[in-house]
Amino acid sequence: MRNPSVGSDESLCKKIVSSGHVSRFIEGQKIISENEFDDDVYFLLSGETSVKQRKKEIALRMAPNHVGEMAAINPGTPRSASIFVSSKYCHVLKIGGSDFFEIWKSNPGFSRRLNLEMVLRNNEQNSVHRLTHKQVSLNWFVISILFAALTTLVTFGSSLIGGLNFTNSVITATGAFLVSFTISFLWNPLFFWRRCFGLVLAAFLGNLIVANWFNFGFYAVAEKVGIKIAANDPSQDSGGQLILFVSMITIMVLCAVMEKVSAKS
Repeated sequence: MRNPSVGSDESLCKKIVSSGHVSRFIEGQKIISENEFDDDVYFLLSGETSVKQRKKEIALRMAPNHVGEMAAINPGTPRSASIFVSSKYCHVLKIGGSDFFEIWKSNPGFSRRLNLEMVLRNNEQNSVHRLTHKQVSLNWFVISILFAALTTLVTFGSSLIGGLNFTNSVITATGAFLVSFTISFLWNPLFFWRRCFGLVLAAFLGNLIVANWFNFGFYAVAEKVGIKIAANDPSQDSGGQLILFVSMITIMVLCAVMEKVSAKS
């Protein structure tokens, strides 16, 4: 057994081998299920496995290595990831959690090497997460710029064709660029709660604009063309507007909180 945590300790190797039994898995089989409470540890003797969290692959583990040790060291905690076989065959030495815990506890050298291995794995996962986050953010920024540029060109051309002068066309195109860039940038899958925040804010502002125009502008236009319409007293709708205002503010605060929580995870 050439496992890096076991090292060249023959007595430790004999303890581990005598405490477990060999099993074989085939490609696609699940060895460990995320959020389950079993605590068996698997020493990989041959083959390769895929580590997945929330159905996303975060790492690969190949022989000689081990998986599942966290559940044995911290009894009662759920599995943090699922383990699938990614090679044609995978042979493992399966050890019960309690047996592994006793071996880990009674052997300081093994405990020290295993702790170091877990720290390295954690750093590896954090690095992958940061790199993925950075790449997705950068790619989405470029996509947003390109989408906004295309929208700006279309808007500018349409404005000129529609009869607007050059200055007004530039102003309209600039507005289109800012709006399209903001909307497309917030559509980044990493910004789910930020996107919700933006949509709720847009709905809230849109409601205010429409409501004010309907209460004042619509009736003013109607009077100019000689149509008499009995206008509603805006104060009669103040209760409904207040409820809507409080509801949307609450939703936006919730979205902001969830954005912070998801950023930490």
